Amino acid sequence: MKITDLLTKDSILIGESFENKNEAIDKAIDLMKNLNNLSDVEEFKKQVLIREDISSTGVGKGVAIPHGKSDAVTKPGLSAITIPNGLDFNSLNGEPVKLLFLIADHEDDTNIHLKILSRLSTMLMDQSFIDELVQAKDKDEFLNILDRTEKEKFKDEGFKEEEEKEFSGAKNIIAVTGCPTGIVHTYMAADALEQKAKELGYNIKVETRGRSNSRNELTKEDIENAFSVIVASDTKVPMERFEGKRLVLTKVADAITNPTRLLEEAISEDTSVFDGKVPHEEENEKSGNWIYRHLKELLKK
Repeated sequence: MKITDLLTKDSILIGESFENKNEAIDKAIDLMKNLNNLSDVEEFKKQVLIREDISSTGVGKGVAIPHGKSDAVTKPGLSAITIPNGLDFNSLNGEPVKLLFLIADHEDDTNIHLKILSRLSTMLMDQSFIDELVQAKDKDEFLNILDRTEKEKFKDEGFKEEEEKEFSGAKNIIAVTGCPTGIVHTYMAADALEQKAKELGYNIKVETRGRSNSRNELTKEDIENAFSVIVASDTKVPMERFEGKRLVLTKVADAITNPTRLLEEAISEDTSVFDGKVPHEEENEKSGNWIYRHLKELLKK
């Protein structure tokens, strides 16, 4: 399965303009309906807007990726819109959005679909790829750019499990990224941390978490051998396992927009050590970053 298997000409719109972000999201949902994968359009829209209320899905680089997971989705799908003149989307970096992908996935997602969508997130870290899509003259060209880029970046047609990493030095960092749906911000944050860590010469292993599952889980040995931990998440993360480790705690969006700062803080001797105590609170993913609010208080000196 490829990204283009989730996207058709009927779910793409080229060269559109909108008055506001809600209008753009409505149009993207209309395009999604053309895939005949929504049993309840209003329920799906509700989930998309709930996710948008947590934090903007304008992830920077001129891209917005609104998304929703719901039982109303009968099969995963993508819709896409290019907005050459730009649209104010309350993006993380304040830039106007010129490319929008809407993702629909079922509540009980499968690994294959998550991996497909993580591929898209990884590809969208490349500004030249984004620019090509925005400048596409028609739907055929748009699909061709997607297909060509996916083949270039992922030469194997199958999927490989994440490589196990062994840690033994002071520059080893472990991280957890997560958003309530576990689709876009999760993987973009993980990819941003991995790319920047490689550039800075640090070893890193990133666990990704969604609403109901996790991938590339950190082992006891990973944690023991790590110098520090970055938790960039807007969803619940098991924290007690990180007791005694230097801990950098933030929202998932921060890992996308400023991975350098997080990595530099993680490697600093001045970073506070986590005492393992997490205040009891009923999980409320709809309100977002609950763990950030509470643990920030714990880490104050």
